[in-house]
Amino acid sequence: MANVLSMMLKREMENGSIKGITLNRFCPSLSHQLFANDLILFLEGKLVKCQNVTIIINQYCFVSRQAINLNKSGMLFSKDCPRELRSNLTKEMRVPTLGKLGKYLRIPSDWGGSKK
Repeated sequence: MANVLSMMLKREMENGSIKGITLNRFCPSLSHQLFANDLILFLEGKLVKCQNVTIIINQYCFVSRQAINLNKSGMLFSKDCPRELRSNLTKEMRVPTLGKLGKYLRIPSDWGGSKK
């Protein structure tokens, strides 16, 4: 079933209703990463794009009869993201803002700063 969600997200990226992030000018946009039962979304911080993602996720949950555990969900923002936009996006998705991710599968999830 995760393949269905992945295809739904890819289709909406192609339609322009959601927009992923670009790591550099030579690579394609990245919108999501699936691993086991986890989904990580990488999206442009615009309210309408967030609303479109909410619609996609709700459609997937309805069809698959699965539910998202909002208690285990959260959002991270770039340091340049305005406070009001952060608030609007977290309200739309009904999840809290996270300070740091910590580790995922014993691998540090926060990337940034020097690695030396």
